[in-house]
Amino acid sequence: MNKIPLLAMTAMLCGSAMAASAQSYPSRPVRVINPNPPGGPADLMGREVATRLSDVLGQPVVVEYKPGAGATIGALYVAQSQPDGYTVLQSTNASLITAPMLINPPPYDGLKDLMPVALAMSVPNVIAVNAKVPVRNIAELVAYAKANPGKLTYGSNGNGSGPHLTGALFATMTGTQLTHVPYKGAAPAMTDQVGGQIDLTFLNISTVLLGYVKAGKLRALALTSLQRSPAAPDIPTADEQGIRGFDMGSWTGYTVASRTPAATIATLSNAIVKVMNMPQLRDTLLQQHGALTRPMGPDEFGRFVRSEHERLGKIIKESGSKSE
Repeated sequence: MNKIPLLAMTAMLCGSAMAASAQSYPSRPVRVINPNPPGGPADLMGREVATRLSDVLGQPVVVEYKPGAGATIGALYVAQSQPDGYTVLQSTNASLITAPMLINPPPYDGLKDLMPVALAMSVPNVIAVNAKVPVRNIAELVAYAKANPGKLTYGSNGNGSGPHLTGALFATMTGTQLTHVPYKGAAPAMTDQVGGQIDLTFLNISTVLLGYVKAGKLRALALTSLQRSPAAPDIPTADEQGIRGFDMGSWTGYTVASRTPAATIATLSNAIVKVMNMPQLRDTLLQQHGALTRPMGPDEFGRFVRSEHERLGKIIKESGSKSE
């Protein structure tokens, strides 16, 4: 009788165990790691998705927060987790691409250490100023910034975040000098802007931000997308105000540790795409958070991430952005 070598037998048993585990996934609660602090737009949108994902998966989906270091702490935690699909990263362009680019050496490789599961949504940013800043449109902002080089401060939700790079791109395309002030989330940045500690933000459009605009505490000058948003149709884009081709925003997707079984990823991805195609969620995300649903499966999301890696890497290089 032929004998199977011990190592081959072990590999076969491990493979069978992984296959069985993938087939029964999920059999216990799934954790979604949010690398941003609670209370900001990303958190509110993520919880909307998690609530519905629990129903589709038939298991509790629990959101946990691991903020800090430009979203890299939470991302690294997921990258180092067991590759079983039970620890999922609520990923953005910051956590997957830009934040690790600004750290030397990078704590992880967003293209290799984290596997794409699904893209969920995208959100344009809003160029908004404190009500005390004496500008009412992009032309006046550029003129004011050039007359006061380096004096205008802009806050973001961390180094390498979408709002950080949006500000850096704005400065590069307009030939102005702005001073970046990184925060540990969008909520504290917005609070300080309303309080007058910073002058300018390029944060995601949200009902919170638009509420401050309506109350006269902030002044929205432009959207950073190429098209106006149905959530705020009266806010013109920076492109139509003369900064041609200005297109920067944030997107949210979901990733897991590398080596997670393909069957597990497929199950999780199908569930997320199903959730993102729900009309009620689509309307809620648009009306309450200004987000547009963009469901993509693993392959399409992977191609999208690689193209964004190239595009955003070029912006970082041209702007001279670095970790602060």
